[in-house]
Amino acid sequence: MAKIAAVFHTFCPPVQRPLAREFEALTVHECTVYALAARLDDFTCRLPTVFGHGETSVVPKVPVWHPAGRLRRSFWRHFARAGHTLVLAPSGHEALTALPMAQFFNLPLVAFLTGADLTQLLRPDGPDPLARRYAARRQELFAGVTRFLVPCPAFFELALEAGCPRDRLALHATGIDVPPLVPPSENGRPIVLLTVPPAPVGGLEVALCAFELVRESGVQAQLWILADEAVGQALRPRLDASPVRGDLFVVRADDRQDAWERADLVLCPPVVSPGFFFDAPGHALLEAAARGKAVVATCHAGAADRVADGVTGLLVPERDVVAMADALAQLLKDGELRAEMGRAARAKMELEFALPVTAARLDRILSL
Repeated sequence: MAKIAAVFHTFCPPVQRPLAREFEALTVHECTVYALAARLDDFTCRLPTVFGHGETSVVPKVPVWHPAGRLRRSFWRHFARAGHTLVLAPSGHEALTALPMAQFFNLPLVAFLTGADLTQLLRPDGPDPLARRYAARRQELFAGVTRFLVPCPAFFELALEAGCPRDRLALHATGIDVPPLVPPSENGRPIVLLTVPPAPVGGLEVALCAFELVRESGVQAQLWILADEAVGQALRPRLDASPVRGDLFVVRADDRQDAWERADLVLCPPVVSPGFFFDAPGHALLEAAARGKAVVATCHAGAADRVADGVTGLLVPERDVVAMADALAQLLKDGELRAEMGRAARAKMELEFALPVTAARLDRILSL
């Protein structure tokens, strides 16, 4: 059994919460989190957590922030006492932070490579100074990390292109806690739930235009948009000007659970941004499938691994408004097809992406 030290700059912002759940589900290995900051909100975590000022907490309940300058002194002291046998980092940035400790204590270092990592490694001339400094340390990263984990074959190929040694790469997609299945709601008109990709990933305007085409063709439906408050406010003029504004709704934070349960179909429209940004977190695709919902999604990043085209949902090319509208119309008109795809999606999650399955897979990778 490995005694893992997972090093985070910020622990548990929303995009990292599926990974935290997977660390909790590890059965063969013991995991302790080292974090300068925690962004938990309504999220609780059972992992023992060591913060930058030296205090520890089993279940931190409030956001905690500490200066990065204290990292070496306090974390190294904990490392020396804890007897860790492996260091794990959720991104290349955290891997570079953890590298001196891993080398000093002669520990293997395992790092997840995200789409943001690959974008920055492949664009050393990008506009962000932090990204340029990160890209400049590419050789140090590739030489110091024992194993890199990427979530899909597309990222595997991009990591090779960036210079990552093939023998240090492994595929591992983070899973999801599959909830009990809720019987579908009886809606007056089908509800399409749109998950807004986080900036800088685009795709929202494509999705809105596709839905407008669907409604103009005579297909009855509503579009419920999952967006944070800032994005909702920014969207308001666009929605008010839409010819189908009566069928467009922004879901409030308090109503998100109800929206997921009532949705008939989920739309995930991310596209690669002009800045060559590969990554749109694919957790929405997993959540839709785990809830037994058919999806329409763009062929972005690992979507093809999470969605079996024509079986659990429909994949369309990025930025193709007409193809997206056709896919939406096909599923909105055929309730039986939606239900069949939803059942297949749920089965796919149970077999391939349920937390016990992916945690066992990660256990095996970390045991090598």
